[in-house]
Amino acid sequence: MIEDFDPQQALLRVCSLDSFQPKPHVTDLTLEARNLFQYVSQNMILRGGHRDAPTFCDLGFIDSILIGRKMPYFIIHEMINATENRRSSLPYGCLLTRIF
Repeated sequence: MIEDFDPQQALLRVCSLDSFQPKPHVTDLTLEARNLFQYVSQNMILRGGHRDAPTFCDLGFIDSILIGRKMPYFIIHEMINATENRRSSLPYGCLLTRIF
């Protein structure tokens, strides 16, 4: 994945909890992170089903926005990882469709 991305630190930044929790619920997110999650899950990373448990991809995206990491860098690395893994699909289809 991304070299300077630490999932544990990202969880601590976006969650309002004092300790590390491996599978946070949307109510565990800070208000700012919850609003970003709502926007990201409805406009950038679309998926069906429930939206009460953010994925690590969602949390990484939100954390990148909060700390100011360049989003094209994050998107390109996720796309490279998707091509290397036979079981995954190309991410951000809706986002790329809206851009191009």
